[in-house]
Amino acid sequence: LFRTNVILLIPLLNVIGEERFAMWNSILTLAVLLPSFYIGSHWGTGGIASVWVFVYPLVALRLFWRLFRKIKMSVREYIGALWPAVSGCILMGIGVEIFKRLRSPGWPVYLDLVLEVLVGALVYVLAQALMHRERLRVFIGLIKNLRGRSA
Repeated sequence: LFRTNVILLIPLLNVIGEERFAMWNSILTLAVLLPSFYIGSHWGTGGIASVWVFVYPLVALRLFWRLFRKIKMSVREYIGALWPAVSGCILMGIGVEIFKRLRSPGWPVYLDLVLEVLVGALVYVLAQALMHRERLRVFIGLIKNLRGRSA
């Protein structure tokens, strides 16, 4: 989850003229992660995964801090922008877990997979429609506007 949000930061920093900072942060990330992965590898894949979970955010937080300061965006605004997706994902995970516990055992694996995906998608769409209706309207309007321009 964290990495998917970090992936855009370096291109954004480059666009606003912060290429040097992005470069030095990448070098710092290499200098920190390389030995961390080596140390973590002593505990197998779980140790390497732990490096991603605990060490990577420490070097990546510098990117958020610099970008937010440069574009004058607060952490609260950023989290507010992510909240519809995050809340939908949380509810989707809960919905799929409930479904998995209530379904009849012995169904074919492919049927379980298809039904879990459908339940997850349904819960996510319902969460957006019920909890974030105005943002959903804006998003749909944006899509319609873009489709109208390309026609």
